[in-house]
Amino acid sequence: MDKDSTLLITTDKNGKEEISKAKNDIIINVPIIVLTNKSTASASEILAGALRDNGKAKIVGEKTYGKGVIQELLTLTDGSGLKITTNEYYTPNRSKINKIGITPDVEVKLDEEVKDQLDIEEVKDNQLQKAIEMLNK
Repeated sequence: MDKDSTLLITTDKNGKEEISKAKNDIIINVPIIVLTNKSTASASEILAGALRDNGKAKIVGEKTYGKGVIQELLTLTDGSGLKITTNEYYTPNRSKINKIGITPDVEVKLDEEVKDQLDIEEVKDNQLQKAIEMLNK
């Protein structure tokens, strides 16, 4: 990312925003395509959203999971715990992630014949092939 570009916005329950910005100059400048699916969550969604909103990447694949909150675990005096949500993540363009996910620029569902495989041959991965096609244009 370019120095001082917005990477992430977090808000608390009162709407108070905290904006995280890139601290260093860009170190690589190459075309980027981010592949996503319904299991892409949390930090992966934040990265995909930041790259896209800053014009550094396109997203190909399926809508992401939608995990965009910060949760903290509090230990109570009896040793039990309580998990609370303290903040919510937004992309640099203020797009909500939580329970919504990130919709790709180009939606490509993984072909049925390979969608349950852990190791897919590159030539049979239609999402990857679309990304390669886009990079070669």
